[in-house]
Amino acid sequence: MKTVTRRQTGSPAREEEMTRGFELTEKELTDISRSLQKNIQIGLCEDKTEIKCLPTFIPLMDDLKDGQSYVLDLGGSNLRAAVVSFEDGKANFLKMPVKKVMPWKRNEAFPKEQFLSIQAELLAALNYPDECPIGYCFSYPAESMLNRDAKLLNWTKGITVPDTEGYGIGNMLLEYLKSHNKKVNANRISVINDTIASLFAGLVESKTDVYIGLVVGTGTNMATFINAEDIPKLKNISKWHGLTPVNLESGNFDSPHLTHWDREVDKNSENKGAQLFEKAVSGMYLGRIFKSVFPGSNFDSASGAEGLVRMLNAPTGADPVHISGAMKIYERSSKLIAASLAGLIYWLVGRQSIQNIRIVAEGGLFWSEVLGEKYYLNLTKTTLETLLNSLGLPKMEIEFSRIKEANLIGTAIAALS
Repeated sequence: MKTVTRRQTGSPAREEEMTRGFELTEKELTDISRSLQKNIQIGLCEDKTEIKCLPTFIPLMDDLKDGQSYVLDLGGSNLRAAVVSFEDGKANFLKMPVKKVMPWKRNEAFPKEQFLSIQAELLAALNYPDECPIGYCFSYPAESMLNRDAKLLNWTKGITVPDTEGYGIGNMLLEYLKSHNKKVNANRISVINDTIASLFAGLVESKTDVYIGLVVGTGTNMATFINAEDIPKLKNISKWHGLTPVNLESGNFDSPHLTHWDREVDKNSENKGAQLFEKAVSGMYLGRIFKSVFPGSNFDSASGAEGLVRMLNAPTGADPVHISGAMKIYERSSKLIAASLAGLIYWLVGRQSIQNIRIVAEGGLFWSEVLGEKYYLNLTKTTLETLLNSLGLPKMEIEFSRIKEANLIGTAIAALS
């Protein structure tokens, strides 16, 4: 990996003062890994914990099932739909993704009828009348249910649709389709979130010992498959067994060794006291951290990680202290992600023999380039290898995978499971 050259400032004391705490030592990073590992175990035993460890009740098949599925993907502003087919373990798009920009406005109530009709119309636009299941990648807080649906807990990002919280997202849409749109003939809807979708997408490639879904973009999260016997809080669900997709909700981790700048960003955030790890590493917040450190700069905090990356790729004329600070904030994000992965792998190694791990990573920040190379990816890989060695774990082959349309493919797999 290339080393980014930092120009001398002539005022090293000022640089040190402004960016103190962003350069984490190996010991501090292993502290973070161990803390996350302990919090994962707590989350698997109890509800409403820091690391929630939310089981998703979609069974994991030994082999990918042939078939086809409608797929919906709702993240922030865009709704997408497609028809995905699997044959001999390979995914094909029978109908390529169609997209609709959601007309909702932040902090304004959006009518439930319109919310459902937009989804129904997009599915109907695929013009695929054969009966098949629907997979729904729904990236808002929701609790998985045993019937493959997910109960909406609350809307975020300033979005609100009245009379939907506390209800099954899939069942709501299925009832609407049956009464309003006969063109879409579906027998069930399986609802998952984007991190679980990335996890399932990893199944389309060669088999491996461990699969991890990772999101590092606007937000951050991790997911993996865990045997139900290792999830004590499932002990009263007698009918559920085997490998279970688990959404960690790791963005809510209150990591050791955060700085006072992180606390300042949290204090001024929309959800004070929550998602502290996410606020230290994700694209939405890196710009806010930089602006907190350098309030006199003309940097637009709303540009987030994209703004930092632009600065690092075109440093001419920028204050050298700002360039150095931006790099430290960017690099710390990568190292914190590596520490979180090491914590999850540390927990998994205690339950099974692992030689190979596939991490399906989604998000613009994770795959961002600095000076012509995948700097974030490369730093994450090298830091993770160092931390696994520091934790005394055996040598493992770790593959970071980028799968085109991972959300849609993973959601289709879940629908057919």
